Amino acid sequence: MNKVRFLILAFLLVGSQLNAQDFSKVKITETKVTDHIYYLKGAGGNIGLFTWSGGNLIVDSQFKPLGDRIKEKVASLSNSSTKYLIDTHYHGDHLGGNSNFSSNGAIVVAQENVRKRIQTSFFNNVLKRDIAALPKEEWPVVSFKESMSLFEGDEEIKIVFTPNAHTDGDVVVKFVKNNVIHAGDVFVRYGYPFIDTDGGGSIGGIIDGLSKIIELSDAETKIIPGHGELATVEDVRELRSVLEDSKNTIAVLKNKGKTLDEVLTMKPLAKYDEKYSGSFISSQVFIQLVYSSL
Repeated sequence: MNKVRFLILAFLLVGSQLNAQDFSKVKITETKVTDHIYYLKGAGGNIGLFTWSGGNLIVDSQFKPLGDRIKEKVASLSNSSTKYLIDTHYHGDHLGGNSNFSSNGAIVVAQENVRKRIQTSFFNNVLKRDIAALPKEEWPVVSFKESMSLFEGDEEIKIVFTPNAHTDGDVVVKFVKNNVIHAGDVFVRYGYPFIDTDGGGSIGGIIDGLSKIIELSDAETKIIPGHGELATVEDVRELRSVLEDSKNTIAVLKNKGKTLDEVLTMKPLAKYDEKYSGSFISSQVFIQLVYSSL
């Protein structure tokens, strides 16, 4: 078995462990970001929660089996009903629970590629598994191409498309008055990001997505990552710098005719291993993703 196949199998093993998780043991916890914004942790991506006198807006919905616990947590933080749900991208750990909220009247909003992807089954060559279409009750009912805004209370919620980043349907959500951004998986804090190249993601697109987050931020902006703890714009700049250097380094080697196996053997990202190489996306897996996306 060659090195590339071994790494892919190791990556899939992590994915299968996540899929086998016992959701009965998951607790939903909250972190207060501002007087009106929280983020919730459970299993999967961070959920954003914005509350105002007339309702709630949530960003992402995690896995369907967690619906009752998520709704209980939201109810403990707000007496209002959930009016909107924004999907940051198509992955199931972020939108798998859409119908938990849409069945109670929430309007589900997403970039148009998210709606298209979840309507049709497809085989993801990166994950080496079938991605099943979701039933109609999980689909967004409002979609857009580039960006849109919602206005509730005295807040503007800007939803901004970041093309071909983590996937082909990523958005970041800016709560303008509260000066908070939910970044989805365009920005994560578990180390190297996962680039779903078969789902439309690319290293160049994720770098551009990080640049968009920086453009929307100032020194006081609080940034909720797709996974991990609250961040600042300096954290985003640091990750962008690492990814830019990684992209340029691997591109030079690929342009010189180095095969993927040869690049892996050279360990060109070793200087970042201690901080960024993790159990989910190791340095070697990340090199594969960057190499294939160039």
